[in-house]
Amino acid sequence: MAANYFDQFDAPSAGKPASPGGNFFDQFDPGAAKLDSGGVVSDFVKSVKVGVQRLPGIAAGLADLPIAAVSGARPVTAAADAIGKATGFQPGKWADETKFSSGHEQGRKAVDEAWEQGDAGSIAMAYLQNPGYTAGQVAESLPGMVAGGLVGRALMGAGAAAAAGNAA
Repeated sequence: MAANYFDQFDAPSAGKPASPGGNFFDQFDPGAAKLDSGGVVSDFVKSVKVGVQRLPGIAAGLADLPIAAVSGARPVTAAADAIGKATGFQPGKWADETKFSSGHEQGRKAVDEAWEQGDAGSIAMAYLQNPGYTAGQVAESLPGMVAGGLVGRALMGAGAAAAAGNAA
């Protein structure tokens, strides 16, 4: 029996009946090898998505700073984690589970190995030899930079409004 209906149309090989692996639908067969998760552009978009998914964790970490500086406790992060487990809204977990292309994963491995060696030259060379991974790291940081800039602008505007209110 064919693994999928379309296997009957695969070209015969070496006198055998239709062989599996000859049509688009074979990727959905049980045990089929997974397709690569995209290329450089796909990795770039996924990196931006991962950066967006990390924003709630960044906000919780920033809210924890005053308390953690005094007591070492992180109550906002603990509360966010508990709420996330109860509701299923866990964007940090989703970010960790993002599947990148094999090229991106190879770049990550090379950079990680360079960091384990510890010298600046090998680290810099690993980033230069893996430009797709390096671009992905920059793309992942973009949402945090934009959000930080927006918060900074809002605080500057609030400060200017407070100063204008005091001057009047």
